[in-house]
This record gives sequence, structure tokens and C-alpha cells, in this order.
Amino acid sequence: MPIVELNMKEIAFFLYQHNIQEKDLSGLLSKSYRLGGSELEFLLVSLFIEQRDNGIKSYFLTNFKGKVPHHNSFYVEDLDDACRFCVEHSINEIVIDVKQFKEDIIRKYSKKLEFIIWAHNNVGEYLLNLCLIYPCVKKIVCVSKSQMDTFKGHPSILKACFIYNIVLFKDKDFYRKRITSRDQHNVVYVGCIRPDKGFHALAKAWPDIIASVSDAQLYVIGNGQLYGKNVTLGKYGIASQEYEDEFMPYLTDDEGKILPSVHFMGLLGDEKYDVMGMCKVGVPNPTGESETFCLSGIEMELMGCSVTTLKIPVYEETQMNVNYLFDDEKMISDFVIKRLNDKPDNFDDLYDFVTSRFNLEGSISRWEQLIKTYDVENISIFARIIRSLKLLYSRYYFLSIVRVCNFLKYRISHHILNDR
Repeated sequence: MPIVELNMKEIAFFLYQHNIQEKDLSGLLSKSYRLGGSELEFLLVSLFIEQRDNGIKSYFLTNFKGKVPHHNSFYVEDLDDACRFCVEHSINEIVIDVKQFKEDIIRKYSKKLEFIIWAHNNVGEYLLNLCLIYPCVKKIVCVSKSQMDTFKGHPSILKACFIYNIVLFKDKDFYRKRITSRDQHNVVYVGCIRPDKGFHALAKAWPDIIASVSDAQLYVIGNGQLYGKNVTLGKYGIASQEYEDEFMPYLTDDEGKILPSVHFMGLLGDEKYDVMGMCKVGVPNPTGESETFCLSGIEMELMGCSVTTLKIPVYEETQMNVNYLFDDEKMISDFVIKRLNDKPDNFDDLYDFVTSRFNLEGSISRWEQLIKTYDVENISIFARIIRSLKLLYSRYYFLSIVRVCNFLKYRISHHILNDR
């Protein structure tokens, strides 16, 4: 059993993965791995919490069998096994991904553990209701303020806070020396090639873009297996066959050959910076579906790309230049063309924006405060009361209370029927 100093706060981070294709993640702080955003952030936050002199004893629990840089990591099979480990080692708090929220497990350990739910994905009303009614769920951590704002009108917002994801940016020269001439009309997309990441919208617009800018080139970093090899790729080895059938007609000629202006680069590590460095325009998920932070859009900024994408709150929060955010995805070709022809954003301004807003110290200090106090804001009790009263007077709040009551009524009647 691990030895813990007296008066240290103990917490476990549980990462369940079935997607990580790497076998050795020990170079996490110096190398780029082919990881999904959720996996990367769980690894980073738990590692920095472990490394810092903060009075916190952190445990990293995972079913990943490869190497990790953590000194205090333990193998567990699943959420139930992770909770059991915590109970056996007298660890009172555990952080879990919202995708791992399993009510039967939460109920089983509700008297023994306190849960922090980390919401890398959008959270539906059903899950918000569950987070509300279980006192053992102490906090819901959102990854952006705009994501937390979607909880407004639901009483679970009183349990919510936001902490920006960690962006491991390098020094300015690392990016600057990889940026080639911005006179080239190159466009880059980075992400998983699946429907909710919006690549089809950019593909559909591409014929109009090259009709207007004849020398435009499209570079696509990623494929349908970014989040796991369980996806069977189609004819072109880019995405599932069904999804390829949706977008490839716009990117191929009459014989089915990929257009000379389109370059599928596959999954890349650090090489992605060289590709982004030769692209003037970046287009992160142009449908905005499923986006709560969009790390790829921020990486495009770090590489000096002039970004255009859908005008939604998360992009307004994470993009420096919001003048090129369009109101409808049908406008994508017009905005990409405009970005290609306009003067690019200033690299120094982009770098300063990202590094000041999404720096390591800001995020980790909020995590440390949350772990110790279940709070990230230094405001008075009076201010908290005022904020709560404002919420209570919202008509949307009252409507959500009615829905929560109906939810509880259904659950009670459901259990009564099942017990008969």
C-alpha cells in the first residue's frame, strides 16, 4: 500500500481507454502522440498534479497496459475496479470522464467515495439530472466557459465549474521556424475523420474553393482511426466506408482518383507542425458539432494559421480573430476563399493569445484548488448566495426543476414496478 504523508489530500484520476494505439507514453511532455483530447488531458493533469509540491497525493488508475510517465500509476480493469482500489487505499476522491459515468457504480460507492465528473463532451439533461441527485457527485468540470454556460437553466450548474484544457505549447521559435511562406494558398484540417468532426462540410465546399483559388491545396491530418483502430476504414483508407461515400465524391475526379489538390496525410506526431506550418488557413470542425474546447483549432493558431470556422461560443472563446467565424456552414467556401486572399493573422499576436489564455499554471492551479476545496473561485459566501438567487429567479431554472421532479417521479415509479 502506498505511503502517504499526514495531512495530504488524496485523489485518483481514472482513465479508461480502448483507443490508445501507442505502447510507450513515457515521453508525454516532450513528444506528440496520436491521442484523443480526453486521454491526453487525463494523462497531463494527473501527471502535473503528481509532480508539483501542492500537498496532494495523486494516483493514476488506468486499464492502459503500456508505459506512462507517472510514478504513482496502477492498473485497474474498469470503473468498478478503480473505485474498489480507492476504497481499499482510503482514497476519498476520484476524477472520472463523463463518458464513464455509470449509475450503478456511482450508487454502489455513493457512501464511500466522492466523484468529480470531467466533462470533455457535451452533457445531456439525463446525466445532469443524475449528477444533481447524487450528493457524492461533488463537481462537474467543464473544459470551457461556453460549455459550462450550456448548463444554465439546470440546477446542476451549481455543481459546475470550468477549467481550460492544458495546451503544451513550446517556445515561439519552435513554431516560427516551421512556418513557411504565407503566400501559398494552402488549407489544413486536423482531426478525426468522422461525421461529428465536420470534415464533410469542408469537403463539400472544396470544389467551389478551387474554382475561385485555382492553386489552393488541402492538407488533411488525421483519419477515422484517431480514437481507435476499431473503425474499419473504407476504400480510400480515410474513414468508414459509409462516411467516405458521403464526402469523397467532392474530392475525387470522374475516375474516382483523389484530386491533385487534396492531400491526406494520415495520423501524424510532431510532423503535423511541419504540415500546418506551410498552410495559410486552418479549418477546425466547421460544423461545431461535439466541440467543447477544440485543441486542433488552438494548435492551428500556434502554427500561425488564419482560422475560419463556424461561429459558436467555444470558437469565440478559443480563437483570437473572431471576424472570420461564419454563421452557417454553407458559408464555409466564401470564408475560406476570403481567408486565402486576405492578409494573414499576426503570428506573435496569435502566440501571445494562446499562451496567455491556456497556460499550464492557470489550469493546474485551478485543479489544485478544486481538489482541495471543491471550488475554483475565490469569492465570498455572500457573492455565492447572490449568484444562486439569480439562478433561482430564472424561469428556465423553474422549468428545469419541474423536469427534474418528473425525472425523479419516473425513477421512483420505475423502481416500485421493478420491485413487485
